[in-house]
Amino acid sequence: MRIVRILPVLLLLAFLIAGGSGCIFATKVMDIVLTDTTCVTFEIDDDDANYADDVELDYAEEISQVLDDNSISREDLHSAHLVSASHEVTSIVGVTDWEVGAEIRVSRLAGPGGAVIDGPEVIVDFDSVMVQDALGVVAYPDLEADGVELINQALEDFIAGADPILFFELVGDFVDPIPTGLNPIVFDWDGCLTVQIITQQEFDMLDPGGEDARE
Repeated sequence: MRIVRILPVLLLLAFLIAGGSGCIFATKVMDIVLTDTTCVTFEIDDDDANYADDVELDYAEEISQVLDDNSISREDLHSAHLVSASHEVTSIVGVTDWEVGAEIRVSRLAGPGGAVIDGPEVIVDFDSVMVQDALGVVAYPDLEADGVELINQALEDFIAGADPILFFELVGDFVDPIPTGLNPIVFDWDGCLTVQIITQQEFDMLDPGGEDARE
């Protein structure tokens, strides 16, 4: 997981500079934007054309960790939304130059290992990927609207107090050449989601227009 947090540092610097100048302060509500990327790994190991893998993700735990790292409570959250996704083949076994097509689908579960309560919806549809060419290359595919909507709804529900569990499936559409017992298709494929989390907090900010400053 990679977390970017720049704004709080800039705000702190502004406070330190203003604090030594005898300036007037006023309480302001500020938006703080955190960017978080969470990845799952699909482990493909099949000897026929019906290759697939799935991963369950406790998304509430992932987002809670971001908040804990930044000393922010769930009650401070204003909004959150998906901004992008990426994928990368991270390892391959064998030398066959596989061409694959696949969908990544996302569902919402009632709880860990629970029944599907929303979805599945396609979030990424790969028409054709050369697995060898994709090794070590991070790509940013177009996202399908229904899958994005499901994830954004899960984020909204988290803000409202729910603990969403997401279930991702990589389902092969085709593979060329056809895998066999002697030549199985074996590779790891990382899929990553990047979200922006916006929180509102109060700060004592410099108020140059304050009544005392005008005297």
